[in-house]
Amino acid sequence: MSKKKYFLLLFLVLITISSIAGDADSISTYNPKRARIAGIGLGVTYAVSMTGLYNLWYADYPDTTFHMFNDSHEWKNMDKLGHVGSAYYISRWCNNIISWTGTKPNKSAWMGTGISFLYLTTIEMFDAYSANWGFSGTDMLANTAGCALFLGQQLAWKEQRINMKFSYVPSEFA
Repeated sequence: MSKKKYFLLLFLVLITISSIAGDADSISTYNPKRARIAGIGLGVTYAVSMTGLYNLWYADYPDTTFHMFNDSHEWKNMDKLGHVGSAYYISRWCNNIISWTGTKPNKSAWMGTGISFLYLTTIEMFDAYSANWGFSGTDMLANTAGCALFLGQQLAWKEQRINMKFSYVPSEFA
């Protein structure tokens, strides 16, 4: 499958799942039909995005054995903020999808966070077996922090009071 087709398929899957996640019509009882839709959607999103990511990013580089790489001094830690933000928002997104099924709030928060952690750990494992990168403990720490930011608030307050926000100001230094 070509790179364009991977992007198109991933885009369509994400749009479909996002429409489910954005559905404010939550229900109080568990709905198996919605659970099947959510499970299939999340599974397909995971499979398609990981396959696409591997083929678009990693396939052109040599593989190697598992190895570590300390990238904490690179990118002025902007990469770490990206990991925290990704973990937070993927956890939140998955929680919303799972909540849509009528799953109890604490359970959906744990499940959404677990899926986020699995997703980001898979990417880190791709790095670990790529000769050009390596498994980064600081990336995993940032992933954990983003998941914890979401999960802690959800369990304590049943809402997100502290949100991550990104913005930028164009400058000649960029």
